[in-house]
Amino acid sequence: MSDLRFSSRVYKTQDKLRSQCVILPVASTLELDAPGKRLDKDSGGLVSAALRSGDFLGKAGDTLLLHGTGEASRILLVGVGVDDSESRDATDRDSQRKLITALTRALLGSKASDALLLSMSLPVDAADLDWFG
Repeated sequence: MSDLRFSSRVYKTQDKLRSQCVILPVASTLELDAPGKRLDKDSGGLVSAALRSGDFLGKAGDTLLLHGTGEASRILLVGVGVDDSESRDATDRDSQRKLITALTRALLGSKASDALLLSMSLPVDAADLDWFG
């Protein structure tokens, strides 16, 4: 079993971010936020093509590993579930646990030696930031 260690950094922009695996949280609406759109553009539309394929639904815990291009050798799409105020919220602890478990399994199953989570794409309730981070 591989070791998996987490650390965090704050980046002001996505310019020149390099990683063997960029992790992009995506809601079940399959709509990309600004970081997701930037990653899609940088990958030549790889992310949007994967979302159109129907292989990824964005449910909490769904994953899809794409072979990236440029600064990201791999792109891991991770579902965060429903992201609207009318239904079960993607910010609840159960959904966050599913997300973390799924991305950990996917990372451990890959050959990536580092990963970058675009956490600004995560819909985390401010009350839960302490336990999540």
